[in-house]
Amino acid sequence: MFRYWRRNCAAPPPHGGAPPRGGARRWTAVWLLAGWFWLVGCGQGTGLPASAGNDDILFADAFTPGQTGQWHTEADASGSTAVTDEQLVVAIYEPTMIQYAGLQEPLFDDFALEVDATLLEGPTDSSYGILFRLQEGGGFYRFNITGDGFYIVDRLNPDGAWTWLTPSGWAESAAIKKGANATNRLKVIAGGPNMIVFVNGEPLGQFMDTMGYTRGQVALNAGAFNQPGVRVAFDNLMIRQP
Repeated sequence: MFRYWRRNCAAPPPHGGAPPRGGARRWTAVWLLAGWFWLVGCGQGTGLPASAGNDDILFADAFTPGQTGQWHTEADASGSTAVTDEQLVVAIYEPTMIQYAGLQEPLFDDFALEVDATLLEGPTDSSYGILFRLQEGGGFYRFNITGDGFYIVDRLNPDGAWTWLTPSGWAESAAIKKGANATNRLKVIAGGPNMIVFVNGEPLGQFMDTMGYTRGQVALNAGAFNQPGVRVAFDNLMIRQP
């Protein structure tokens, strides 16, 4: 169970405004620009990985009831994570926050992760995607896109500061399908300090980070900037050997 105390702001959103936060369990306060905001994370979930049959598959999840992995899910007035209609749905009810569902087991070092992500509701500048190599002491990598065609790869440090791996923070890509109800296939390949990210089969960039994390949990997240009411669905998760 991750509980983080966060200070300092995340990468600014692509069109200005307050950034979403990386973070953890509910009722964790952060200082963000000029005010206090709340983060929510994850409660306990149970289930089994659906990964039989292929030697290179480390984990797979179609979010079928009774067959899902050990995802932490929860719901309160700030947001929720739940397996609904054979999807993992992340919802945010307050502005300027992030919510994620973390897979408790197994932990991963080198891997290739793919998942379908769909913005169901909310402003198109809302962010969503993959967190990986989450650390219990605080920190992770983030690969997120927005519904209006931007993406970012960055690292949350244990002290709460963010390090961009995309050179200028948020970057625009024509490979991202825009708007509500558009499904994007997200992919991260991580091998040692090297990472490659893809959207819909198109590589967005290759990154190296020798100062970062080598092993940890994976999670699926959504982020709200100035407006809440965000709902994102994830499906068809596959994690393979890189």
